[in-house]
Amino acid sequence: MTTTPAGYVNSDMLIETQWLAERLQRRDIRIVDMGSREAYLRAHIQGALHPGAAEKANYIKDPDEPKYVMPKEKFEALMSSLGIGNESLVIAYDADGGHNAARLWWAMSYYGRPNCKLLNGGWNKWVLEKRPVSLDVPSYPRTTFTAIERPALIAYVDDIEKAIAAKEPLLLDVRSDAEWNGTETRGNKRSGRIPGAVHVEWKNFVTSDAQRTFKPASELQQILWQAGVTPNKKVTTYCQAGVRASHTAFVLKLLGYDEVAVYDASFSEWGNLDETPIEKDGKITTGKKQKPAAKKSPRGTALKPARKAKKPARKATAQPKKVAKPAKAKRSKATPARRKKPKK
Repeated sequence: MTTTPAGYVNSDMLIETQWLAERLQRRDIRIVDMGSREAYLRAHIQGALHPGAAEKANYIKDPDEPKYVMPKEKFEALMSSLGIGNESLVIAYDADGGHNAARLWWAMSYYGRPNCKLLNGGWNKWVLEKRPVSLDVPSYPRTTFTAIERPALIAYVDDIEKAIAAKEPLLLDVRSDAEWNGTETRGNKRSGRIPGAVHVEWKNFVTSDAQRTFKPASELQQILWQAGVTPNKKVTTYCQAGVRASHTAFVLKLLGYDEVAVYDASFSEWGNLDETPIEKDGKITTGKKQKPAAKKSPRGTALKPARKAKKPARKATAQPKKVAKPAKAKRSKATPARRKKPKK
């Protein structure tokens, strides 16, 4: 397979536009447009499919529990309906530097079929080069797609809690600066970052020109190494919903990092749980109200609060008895359920 000369360890994960243009008629290739449905219907690469009409279908999330990746049976059904089988070569693209395309790559990898490649530069580069586009919505014969889960590629909330305690794997936050420092909430109950995480926004991995291609390996390595993200470390990426995190996981694998997982529910889960620690403005807090710590004496023992002086006793006078009002039932706020890693 033709590869890029940019020095990537796993360069076959990226496909160049010229390579695809020469193979548009191959029957074993399925091209998938991972942009919005609306943009897809306006125009797309000739022969390209789209994952569905549902809102955010390109996130490959469970319609019933949208924080999490589409479950095995639903993913198998989706792939089969698109004519994607176990041996199909899938080329994913979008118009945003591979942002959503990498989500399909990660989902296929997680379900044991890593034969998904990204089109470098995607729709932007394809159109700038005046390559064939279409309005037709193709259909392919239904086939059989069999998913085989690879648990090492996904992280759950309990994995992140263990990572904080053990300081491994390295947690890589790929959100914007505003999300990282907590000034942008994205609708979460709490904002900030996971304690101990390092930060590199995902946009740093693609060029800022019109084509939005992946930067050469040397530039990517420098960006990551400056943040302490080196190939000898286990890395778990996170963002708001696991999509940008999937893009960064793709970049890490492209560079040859061995152990990379995605915290799929990411901050849409972490920032809405009460018990999870969050770092913001130099402080680490949880959502629960904390009891004030007892002041310590110079010798290290807690100081007892001073007793108030007793007031002189008053002469008792008869008081009318008060009728106790029935206590009001307290309403408890529902806390989002947390999904833990399934036991083997």
